Amino acid sequence: MATTNNLKKGLNRKLWEACSASPVSFNNGINVISCRHSQHINMLIASATAVYLYTPEEDSYVLIPNPSFGGTFGVGGGGACGMVGPSGTATAGSSTSLTTNISLQRDLRGFKIHITGGTGAGTIVEILSNTLGTNSIISANFGVSIDATSTYRILTPRFYVVNAGSQATGTFKVYCYALNTWSNLSITNFATSISAEMRYVSTPSMIGGEFNSFATGTATAATANTLSNTAKSWTTNQWTNSQVRITAGTGAGQVRTISSNTATQLTVSSN
Repeated sequence: MATTNNLKKGLNRKLWEACSASPVSFNNGINVISCRHSQHINMLIASATAVYLYTPEEDSYVLIPNPSFGGTFGVGGGGACGMVGPSGTATAGSSTSLTTNISLQRDLRGFKIHITGGTGAGTIVEILSNTLGTNSIISANFGVSIDATSTYRILTPRFYVVNAGSQATGTFKVYCYALNTWSNLSITNFATSISAEMRYVSTPSMIGGEFNSFATGTATAATANTLSNTAKSWTTNQWTNSQVRITAGTGAGQVRTISSNTATQLTVSSN
């Protein structure tokens, strides 16, 4: 029996469409860094002085502040994106608002805010709206009345970029999406020069729209294969097959796979 196809082009099926072309021709050193958030913001590093953000929702490239990278732009440069943005302490608040002590420069609707201490500690909620400029106000359904004891961090992209060439001040920088600013980072223990293809990765704290929390702290005791922190109350074996990194003090830089854990102690593999 014959049938009639009444589907309307562009209404009943998706069409392939070309995205906006890059504002620059690709060459050595030019690269793209993508974030893991559901908004999929991308950074296009075009030169030592020109960087763009691309948003799929708008299909457009926007030039951001000049990073003024040190080093020599070329092969070997690159970066990675993390999802923990600016932090601070509330200056006022309510169950539906938090007045920050920072100056937000972007509409952050759809991103999340994490109350890290004080009233509401542990709360992670979606940002519904925010004001711009000094002491920006964030609107969200916190579930508790935020006050001046509440500390927070905003879960927005931070792009970490390493330029090629001889490493010096300005070759390793981070761009904060929420604040629209660049900052220099330490190059301690970096290679003296970068001139080959590199792969830069970051441990994801945000996948899609969900935040994955990390545990931090200071060891109260340790052996070659255990690390204890009596301030913790972990669930038994919740960290099995995860990793622990020593960030400062004895053993700084070491990374080990966790084989098991108790409420206060991690047991790790030997290498």
